[in-house]
Amino acid sequence: SLYTTLLVVIAYGEHAFTLHIGDGLIAASDTGGGWQVLSRGDEGEFSNQTQFVDAATVAAASSRIQRHQLAPGAT
Repeated sequence: SLYTTLLVVIAYGEHAFTLHIGDGLIAASDTGGGWQVLSRGDEGEFSNQTQFVDAATVAAASSRIQRHQLAPGAT
């Protein structure tokens, strides 16, 4: 069985694209020490819950690709 959490970030300058399958959190820090949450994990029945990766999961994930405008100086 292939159960996993997959977090992908592609960042360029002040823009980022995220893809999120499973739990976890994607965030960017700014120069002032603050955090910008880009993507929150799927809320499963239990914490640290993973998802089975099959064609349906991958198809659903394509709708979870998001574009973000980052705060100036974010990393």
